[in-house]
Amino acid sequence: MGAYISEMGLRFHFDPVVISLGKVAPAFGTAWDATPGFYGTSIAEDYEMFEAIGTTVDVDLAEAGTLSLAVFYADDTRLSDSFGARRGRTIVTAGGAGNTGKLNNIALQWSKSFDATTVTLGARHLKAGQGDVKDETGYVAAVSHDFANGVSLLGEVAHFDGFGGTADDADYATLGASYGMGNWTYSASYTQRDITSTGKDKFYTLGLDYTFKNDITLSGGLALLDESGAKTRSAGVAVIIPLGG
Repeated sequence: MGAYISEMGLRFHFDPVVISLGKVAPAFGTAWDATPGFYGTSIAEDYEMFEAIGTTVDVDLAEAGTLSLAVFYADDTRLSDSFGARRGRTIVTAGGAGNTGKLNNIALQWSKSFDATTVTLGARHLKAGQGDVKDETGYVAAVSHDFANGVSLLGEVAHFDGFGGTADDADYATLGASYGMGNWTYSASYTQRDITSTGKDKFYTLGLDYTFKNDITLSGGLALLDESGAKTRSAGVAVIIPLGG
């Protein structure tokens, strides 16, 4: 097993502005984190942004929502390596969109809640790394809604030109639903991924969670990934133990 540091730095609060400096996680989309179920986030994690060196600025616009801006590059410091099982340090010569060693990548995201509905819109531009074909430009839009009867829905679409610094275009669409009843939460999700060079993939998941009175959660799930006709089935279980307040 290995351990690594995902975020570290300084954070300054200048109400209504919050500025973070150091190793940060730029905001872009929500499906990689918020899709319900044990496997729900698995495919949307393709475009998650994390472990970046730079700065983020979050502005509370009151009734107009929240605006997040990030300027960054992929972490290539010693913190990009891990402790225990080594994953290796990120180096600029490895290439990859955003792996430039310069603060020339940008992400912008806006979100606003309308009672039980939240809308999120985002964009990013990642400069081509060494050996890459082109810059990556991406857009994302998401809507989530919590119903009074315990049902929650999440939908998100994302499009990328020059995905990962390649010549590929990529499109993602995610739909997730959950239903809470007492200590039980039932969930299901569907994600479609369409990349120019690899074709269209389909991902189906089912999940079931049980939360005990001490807030420990037992979580399980089933998943089916259809990659151009090649099917992979997965099953998993986890125990989530909260620490602290």
